[in-house]
Amino acid sequence: MSNLVTECEQLVNKGIPNEFNEADATIIGEAPAKFVEWGSVSLWGQHTGTGGKSINLRVPGIMAWLKTLAASGTGPAGEYNGITYKFISNKDSGATSPVSIL
Repeated sequence: MSNLVTECEQLVNKGIPNEFNEADATIIGEAPAKFVEWGSVSLWGQHTGTGGKSINLRVPGIMAWLKTLAASGTGPAGEYNGITYKFISNKDSGATSPVSIL
């Protein structure tokens, strides 16, 4: 089974810049939430602390880190600055069975 590396890389390189501008901040909470969907994959996140946290996905440090995570495809989740990120196949997440934990 493919781990969709190319699709994850395209999400970071094209999907995030297409959906967010450099000034956009997103609030992420304790429950997993979809940041962006691109093609057959989505990027999900979950705050590892309590409450919500404001993040900007276009910050160069986050973008570089997400490119590294994308190289693993839809495999492992990774944590960056208190947020767990995971690339998930849209086929696996589905609207009827949302992700409950990353």
